[in-house]
Amino acid sequence: MVTRTFGLTTITLPELDEPGLYLSNVDSLDGYRGTVPDFAYGDADLRSLGLAETQLVTGRIACVRAKRVEFEGVNLHGVEIGDSELGSAHWTGSKLTRVHFRDCKLMGTGRYRNTDLRENDLSAIRGVANLAKVRIDPGQQSDLAEALVHELDIIIGDD
Repeated sequence: MVTRTFGLTTITLPELDEPGLYLSNVDSLDGYRGTVPDFAYGDADLRSLGLAETQLVTGRIACVRAKRVEFEGVNLHGVEIGDSELGSAHWTGSKLTRVHFRDCKLMGTGRYRNTDLRENDLSAIRGVANLAKVRIDPGQQSDLAEALVHELDIIIGDD
């Protein structure tokens, strides 16, 4: 298991490449009895991605582009989300445990408190004020500045 330590807190990331673990390719994240275990989902260009009362357990979501994302009562455990664009994201009543976002564009009005956003493009994120207490890489400061300038409609120049 891969762990990272931040101050006094240690977190365990999903280990999806461990020997003996097989992820089944799925065409949908709607599962039998609301549970999708050991899955791989990706290469999807969607207008909308909506899930309700679903458990996504041990899996990988990759290369998903959705203009609108609505998760209500969706619990993710041991899931890696990578190379994806999740636009107008609205997550309510959901729980994320051992979830890792890698190279994602996250957009929406949700609060990201205590979320690890390292390795993600933050230049197009909206609702910058909702990013209180997130963790970023030093190089992402310019992404946040760009997002803030755009959100506040700041004009840069002499005239």
